[in-house]
Amino acid sequence: MSDNDKAKAEAEAKAKREADEKAEADRKAKAEAEAKAKSRRVYHVPGPGSVHFGGKLYRAGDEIRLTDDEAAELDDMVKPGAKPAAPADIAKRRAGRYRVKGPGSVFEGGKVREAGFEMDLDQDEARKLGNAIEEA
Repeated sequence: MSDNDKAKAEAEAKAKREADEKAEADRKAKAEAEAKAKSRRVYHVPGPGSVHFGGKLYRAGDEIRLTDDEAAELDDMVKPGAKPAAPADIAKRRAGRYRVKGPGSVFEGGKVREAGFEMDLDQDEARKLGNAIEEA
């Protein structure tokens, strides 16, 4: 075998080895991503307020899939399980005038509304704000 043939064979072997290593790394990365996705559980944002996580904004009542470690980082901002059903009094709300209960504030109409602020809401808005508001 000539030196040229040896060099060509070595280059082919090296390219094959590198391709095999890359394929193995891709397989491991895919398996890790699948394992992480399977280990995610459903949490919900209890509110009032919202959570910014993973480049997305989750508002009160939204469901979010997190690992246990991610949920621990967010602490009391998320609760395990799906969003609970609205209490009967919230489910019966109609359009009208409501007041922010407090403590804290709510985000409504593109603005932050502090405790005690009164506003006119339609039926959907009044139900979405849940326990953070009361009839004025």
